[in-house]
Amino acid sequence: MDEEIAYEEIASIHRRVCVRENYQKVGTPGWIFGAILTPLVILGSSYILRKGTVNDAYIGGRSRSKWPRVVLIWRLLVAIYCLIVLGRVLSTLKYQCGWVRLNAFTVWNWIVVCIYFVLALSTSICEVFFRDKSFQKLHLALQVVAEIEIPSSLLVSAVVWGFLAPVSNWNSKLFEFDEASMHISNALTMVIDFIIASYSINPRHVVFPLIWGALYLSFHLVMNFTVGIMAYSFLITDSIIYIPACIILLLLYVGFFYAAYGISLLKNKCPCCLMIAVDINETA
Repeated sequence: MDEEIAYEEIASIHRRVCVRENYQKVGTPGWIFGAILTPLVILGSSYILRKGTVNDAYIGGRSRSKWPRVVLIWRLLVAIYCLIVLGRVLSTLKYQCGWVRLNAFTVWNWIVVCIYFVLALSTSICEVFFRDKSFQKLHLALQVVAEIEIPSSLLVSAVVWGFLAPVSNWNSKLFEFDEASMHISNALTMVIDFIIASYSINPRHVVFPLIWGALYLSFHLVMNFTVGIMAYSFLITDSIIYIPACIILLLLYVGFFYAAYGISLLKNKCPCCLMIAVDINETA
């Protein structure tokens, strides 16, 4: 009982800290920029996606690994690990600013990591036990989630360890199990799976992470000026750094996507990668 009261007191403090006077002023250059940028990115990307064509050669969610059972075991272990971390994070919402913690892009993307590995495990089960490589819709879904999450996880890790950690004087909280998982393991697990499963990235699918990022920016923008919740100080639209921060994040996001695409091309030429991958026609 005393422990429950103590947790409630901590939760009360957290809420006062997390919900601050950060309401945005409608009409500032940053607010106008964000209000115009996010719908333009979403609508423009949706239009490009609708008018574009899908090249079947880039249905890359299909695993090309020569050791599909190894990939299956890897994905099973990572899926269990990701779901455990997600359960721990969700179980602490009561004491960590309530639902406010869901305001963070980190948590959004850890949920996507969980979805990815559940989908990846499903495709591996189909390939190993049903020996059927024709689950095209499942493979395409996996590919799209991967194309969203690979650049997203790299962006999260880059922002946290390249900016937020130094600014916070390397706060020890970042090295706790849940936080380290969402800020380190996210990128590591996605990149490792991308390499060992040896699937491809479709360069036309850059619109998917752009839509995902714009949706989060829209959410953060609305939450900021309606209830004053701030996940990241550089995304306060009243601040002079908001516009350059958005531009830098956009460039990093696109850069990480095309870096992943470049790696998917190199995997088809690298001798080490060719040792773990079968010819794509063998998986058709």
